[in-house]
Amino acid sequence: MTEQPPRAFSIRLADWRLDRLAIQSIREEVFVREQGIPADLEWDGRDPSAVHLLAQDAEGQPIGTARMLPEGHIGRMAILPDWRRAGIGSALMEALLEVAAQRHLESVFLQAQERVVPYYQKMGFEPQGPVFMEAGIPHRLMSRPLDSEPLSEFAYREPHYRVDESLEMIDRGVLGETRDAIALHSREAFRAACLSLARQARRSIRIFSHDLDGSIYDNRSLINELKRLATRNPDPSIFILLQSNEKVQREGHGVVALAGRLPSKIRIFRPLEEARREPAENFMLADDTAFVYRKWQTRLDGRVEFHNPSRARDLANSFQEMWNESEEDIALRRLSI
Repeated sequence: MTEQPPRAFSIRLADWRLDRLAIQSIREEVFVREQGIPADLEWDGRDPSAVHLLAQDAEGQPIGTARMLPEGHIGRMAILPDWRRAGIGSALMEALLEVAAQRHLESVFLQAQERVVPYYQKMGFEPQGPVFMEAGIPHRLMSRPLDSEPLSEFAYREPHYRVDESLEMIDRGVLGETRDAIALHSREAFRAACLSLARQARRSIRIFSHDLDGSIYDNRSLINELKRLATRNPDPSIFILLQSNEKVQREGHGVVALAGRLPSKIRIFRPLEEARREPAENFMLADDTAFVYRKWQTRLDGRVEFHNPSRARDLANSFQEMWNESEEDIALRRLSI
């Protein structure tokens, strides 16, 4: 058997406010779906105060993550299945030890699943106390002392992000209740707003988009919420009007793949040639009450409103008019089969 060459990846400090969706997507796949850990245990409310690391592949796609709480508690290390045994776990741990040393912590500790205790012993951690159960899985407390100086000459530095304050406002938004419009000026903000509406929707989602922008719509968290909504309703509940399918056909798209698996619940149409609008506004409607709105496809300027039934009805009527002048996108149906 020919030995496979090492796969390229990188580790960087993450900012919970800006990298939250990527981190959540990895941990939901590994801990909640793969290991069956209850979501209310996984999301313990401590992430905003933690140091987070993000592992990325050569194309910049997130493939692993880990965190450290202020008291030196290392945890939530998760690596996507296709990237295990590639050295990512060791790289994440070394980086967290580096951060801990720079912050002059005397020691760090973790709660290791019993099956991986030998792995952490090789990294200098020693078991402390008896085996205990957490989320139905045997664990051991392990700790490691630290030197007062960083472990290497390389220094991890805090990322210099421009904080998007809209993310915190989006987190607090309640569909059907929050009345203030929230301005959106970044892809992360648009992703967070669409995810929030999808999580809270109970009846329907309507999307009108130029090309179903992959940087906003093609992420695991949103796709999982669309699947939840589609499978809980007996009738079709997700309706997508796509002006151009060229990019989706060329690059693929998770939402299109989901529609291929649930064709009776998710409908993707394209306007007839004579009904095309160019340029056109883009929006996502949730329960015909809340919406994410983007005036121009080429500009990241828009807003999310969690409760504006009047404007939502206007958008719903506009959507229905275009839907009536559209047809099923057969090319995408074939692509997803």
